[in-house]
Amino acid sequence: APLSSILGLINVAEKESPSPSFSNYLTLIRSSINRLDGFIKDILDYSRNSRTEVRTIAINFQDLIMDVQNNFRLIDGASRLKLDLKIDGDFTFSSDRIRLGIVFNNLFSNAIRYQDFQKEQSMVFIQINLSEEKVWIKFSDNGVGIEQNHMDKIFSMFYRASVNSKGSGLGLYIAKETITKLGGTIKVESEFGLSTTFEITIPNSIPKG
Repeated sequence: APLSSILGLINVAEKESPSPSFSNYLTLIRSSINRLDGFIKDILDYSRNSRTEVRTIAINFQDLIMDVQNNFRLIDGASRLKLDLKIDGDFTFSSDRIRLGIVFNNLFSNAIRYQDFQKEQSMVFIQINLSEEKVWIKFSDNGVGIEQNHMDKIFSMFYRASVNSKGSGLGLYIAKETITKLGGTIKVESEFGLSTTFEITIPNSIPKG
């Protein structure tokens, strides 16, 4: 709430026709506040995952992904991102919707932050295969990719691949911890400069009988 108030004051100040230099200061302040806001949200996600019990409901992946995507509609660069979503399997899948939202939120956030602006179109490809036992999710983007010397560290807490990294270093750590809490697994493959792919499996919590 305090950060939202500060952003509101920046909006008011910008309407006062500030000088170019002062306008630049406001832009830098807004950028810093947005980074701090993202860091706080990451900490809250980590806290919720650690402290709250898993609560399972039937998951509609189409609705879930659309909700997550809408959360980013006002973020810089999000409008360039085209989504290609395929869902296969006529099975009811049950899991913790909030935690699945956290996972997709972090993957979408990375796809936006690390898209390759040299490419004509930024893409996210999501393939979801449902079965009685589990869901298999493949999340790919055509962004800048990850260098091989960072691949074994990207799920570590606070790890940032470079000083120019835009995130808190918590997103993928939280995603992995969240998936582990659901009894699942995540792995990553990337070709630097071309693409990054995450493969996730999460067991179906629907009772078998």
